[in-house]
Amino acid sequence: MLNDPIPQRREIREIYEKIYTRIPKVAEAEINKANKLLEQISMFIDYEDIDDEDIEDLVDKIKDFYETASNSLVNVHGNLSVLDGIKKDAKTIAVAFGEVEKGIDCKDALDTLLMFSKDPLSKLERLLLTLQVVQKDVEYVTRDVAKRKDNIFVDNGGDLSARYEESRSKIEEDCKLVADWKVM
Repeated sequence: MLNDPIPQRREIREIYEKIYTRIPKVAEAEINKANKLLEQISMFIDYEDIDDEDIEDLVDKIKDFYETASNSLVNVHGNLSVLDGIKKDAKTIAVAFGEVEKGIDCKDALDTLLMFSKDPLSKLERLLLTLQVVQKDVEYVTRDVAKRKDNIFVDNGGDLSARYEESRSKIEEDCKLVADWKVM
């Protein structure tokens, strides 16, 4: 390090040197975090060439899932405000995927930090968190539906047609009786 006789200049050079020596470490940490995040997201969706319409369609399907679950009286409720926020920010989330991929591919540490400067990882983390919550809800609904099916088999001794056999025979008898009536 240069021994500068002017303390203010020396101080600024020391600060610059501390920052400059940390840039590669910070860039590497950002790349590691981005790779981990993309790996987790890839377990849920294929993010290659994803655009805002794909994200909007995904949110619509998630909303349909929660609506169907609600109509089926399954105790699962989605956070619609979060889903609406993701749908509203679909364009920026799609751009964030591109920025993260470009940041990972950069050879220069400073370029990498510039690609991550708009914090695209936070947008992707929000999407990942939502996908993880939906996955847990899907697993809960699957278990609940399986439990309901088991209850139906237990009530009828395993035969689903036996449950309504008595009602069916009564309706058939009534149909025969009504068929004999004459309309005047």
